[in-house]
Amino acid sequence: MEVLARLEHQGVNVDGDLAAFYPYDPVVMWMGLSREAFDVLARLVAEPEVEVHPTPPMTYLIDGRMLTLPDAKVDSVNKRYPYKKERWLPIVFNKPSR
Repeated sequence: MEVLARLEHQGVNVDGDLAAFYPYDPVVMWMGLSREAFDVLARLVAEPEVEVHPTPPMTYLIDGRMLTLPDAKVDSVNKRYPYKKERWLPIVFNKPSR
């Protein structure tokens, strides 16, 4: 995830034991986060000048960061399907198009 790579470049330890869920638990945005990395992701999700979009897992593979969870299906997430176990929804952050 590019956000985590940027934090690491700034000397921030991003590794920890926290998970960020989006848009609801148990749909995982990312896991294995430090408190500081978790807080940055939470602020990005809450920021009106940032849009969150699903992306293919290949985006993360290219960055060398993948989760081993089963993928969440975008249609199921949009319908708030009640997954019983954690699923990964790969996402990207973008500026809103105007």
